[in-house]
Formats: sequence, structure tokens, C-alpha cells
Amino acid sequence: MQRLAEYKQPVYVAPLGKPSLQAQDDKLFPLMKKSTFNRHLETELWRDYESGDRIPLFVNVPTLERPEKELLAEQLRTYRFSEMQIQELVQYHQFVLICDGYDESQLTCNLHTTNFLNQFGQRHAKLIITCRSQYLGPDYRLRFVPEVVGEYHRTADDLFMQAVIAPFSTEQIEEFALPNVIQGKADLSRLRVTRVQLYDVFVQHWLGVNKRRLQKHKLSGDKLLAFDWLLEEGFESNGVKFQEDLAVLIFREQEGRPVVDYTQRRDGVSWKAAFFGPEPDITLLRDTCLLSRVGTQYRFVHRSILEYFYSCSIYGPTLNNEEFAPHPRSNSSNIGDHPLSKVSLVLEPSIIQFLAERVHMNPDFKKQLLDFIEQSKTDVCAICAAANAITILVKAGVSFNGSDLGAFEFQAPISLAASSTRRNYRRPT
Repeated sequence: MQRLAEYKQPVYVAPLGKPSLQAQDDKLFPLMKKSTFNRHLETELWRDYESGDRIPLFVNVPTLERPEKELLAEQLRTYRFSEMQIQELVQYHQFVLICDGYDESQLTCNLHTTNFLNQFGQRHAKLIITCRSQYLGPDYRLRFVPEVVGEYHRTADDLFMQAVIAPFSTEQIEEFALPNVIQGKADLSRLRVTRVQLYDVFVQHWLGVNKRRLQKHKLSGDKLLAFDWLLEEGFESNGVKFQEDLAVLIFREQEGRPVVDYTQRRDGVSWKAAFFGPEPDITLLRDTCLLSRVGTQYRFVHRSILEYFYSCSIYGPTLNNEEFAPHPRSNSSNIGDHPLSKVSLVLEPSIIQFLAERVHMNPDFKKQLLDFIEQSKTDVCAICAAANAITILVKAGVSFNGSDLGAFEFQAPISLAASSTRRNYRRPT
């Protein structure tokens, strides 16, 4: 009754799953039919509970001192069971242990094996463990597959099942996520919430949640010191900058190919090491960012997240008094050093869209773009930035009718209003 009373989740979006990290999206299935996750799963099991059923027990792994040995007993102690009651429960009842935060505990052991679950004379339990994919290496199965009873280091693969949470569908986002991001089931037709504002709020929320998670976590040694430094400098702003820099280098070093393959032995002295190396501050930031991992391959959880952070390197949010506000990222007096001078964005409509929305949010950004166009009339180094600036402004609905574009000559007759069409600009000889 206590656990049911504590559960407060006004909105729950039932996630979809797939058999493995590598599985295609045509293999999706409703997770609710097999299990739901963590607190919601525990609540559903308690609601259906009848005398003699397995006892559902939510286990917050990072809060335990010895989860590798005392997983069940320690969690029961947090609910103020006496040692005698714990022994009685273990001896006469079976459990479903729903273990949350395996990755946050920095564990590498197999909890099923180290807790002697389902061994002769030991407690009987089913074990459910959730873990973010960023924490999983190529041999992660050994951390979770039960061992065959009475046989030395042979895994019982028939007792193991895995499922990977799939991205929300468009229908789920429209039905649940959007109304709740903007606080309530309001009339969406009357709201003017831009795509970039939704991403700003989401990123702020994500980093804030992960900061609080780390504050509650049992960090020690170099990781604790690194976390203190990150807090002192502004944890959220460090997280945004980390992801911005990664997005910039993905476009600069990999021409926008989203997957970064990294091993310490091979890539420890490359640009990748600044994001995927073993240093404690890098590890903390990486684990709190919007990245996924499959073996040695890393990527942003969605292509649009990569594009969002690249747009932020040009003009995006920064943390100010606990709120995100648009702010320019490059104040260099050298136009050649500006992010708009590094990559042509005419074939990146999503990045252009993010930046076009920034134009409406902040007049200073619009002025900066117009200044680039003006500068290009006399400075050849400003041509790329100016071409990108025109594309952004056109997407934002800025009219150039009657404007003197001076140095620019379009190679083919096109409509400036057709912002999704590729544009080629050249300076006349």
C-alpha cells in the first residue's frame, strides 16, 4: 500500500521495444505486453498482486552500499523491515527484483551471480535490470546472463531476454509529449511553440535531471573532484558545450556522418578522445548527454539532436539564471573563424530551420546575418557565411525584394522563397 501511494505518474507513455540494439524498427513490439519499466512496472504488479504471487520490489541500485552481495536485503531495510522479517520474506516468498540504475552504480559484476539468486538453498527471484546503452560495451551480455546452476562459468542463455526501448513514434509524441512539454492539454492551434523552443526545454530538463542524479550518486575520488569542477563552472552549460563541440567535429571531421567509432587503443590521440576518452570529467559529461552506444560506436540518440547542437554552435541557448536564452556562440572578429564560414548549410534543412527560428526569437541574430551579407561585398572570406546567412534568412521569411545583394550572383534563376531548393552562390570575377 505504501508503494502504491508513493507512485505519482499522471502521464505515462507506453514504450515500444525491439529485441536488441542492432534490430531494425520493423521488429518493434509493445513493451507493455512483456513488461513495463521500473516504477510503473512495480505499480502494475502490485495492483494485480494476489496472495502467493511473486513480490515486486523496486531496487534503486545506486543507493545501496553492497548491491553485488546484499541486493534484496538492503532494499528491504530501506523500507524498515527488521532482520527477522527480512529472513522470513527471503525464506518463504519469491520476488521480482526491478533493478534501476545499474549504469549509475558503475557496476561491472553480474548481479544475478554475485547475489546467488536461484542457487540451491538460496532466494528465488526473477531479475529485471535497466541500463543505458552508453554504458554497454561489446561483451555486455556477460554482466546479465545467469549462470547454469552447478556448472562452472557456463551461461544459461535460455533464461535471458533483452529488450531495447525504441524511440517514441510520431503519434505518441503528438498525443503525449508535446502537450506536456508545454504544460497541459491546451489548444495547440492557439499556441506558438517552435521546434527549437521544444528542444531547448528538453535539453535543459535532460541535463538538470542528470545533474541531480549525479548529486545523489555515490561518487568518489577523481570522479567526485571532476563533478565538483563541472558544478563550479556550470554543469548544464558544460553539458551543452560538450555536445555542441562534438556536433561541430562530426560535421567537420566526418562530413556529418553521425556514427563515431572509438576505441582507446586506436583513437586515444585523435579528436575523438576529447569526447570518448577515459578521463573522469569526459566520462561524466558523456554519460549525461544525449548519446547512445552500440559496442564501440557512439551517436546522438537522434539525427535531429546532432543537427540541433550544431545549430547551437552558431546561435543557440546558454544557461542564464536557470533558464535557456538565445545567445551567440561566436564573437570572433575574424569572419573566417565563425561557424557559418566552416560548412555550407544549404543541404542541411533541419539546421537551417533551427536557425531560422532563432532569427524570430532574437533580432541581434538577424542583424548579425545581415552584417555577414554586407561584409561579403568587400571581403572574400565572408562568402560562405553570407551564403549561409541568406539561406537562413530566406527560411525565416525575410524578404530580399529590392535589396542590393551586391557581390552575389545566382548561377541559375531561382526563387528565394523556395528555401528547400539547393542554392549555388558565386562571386563574380
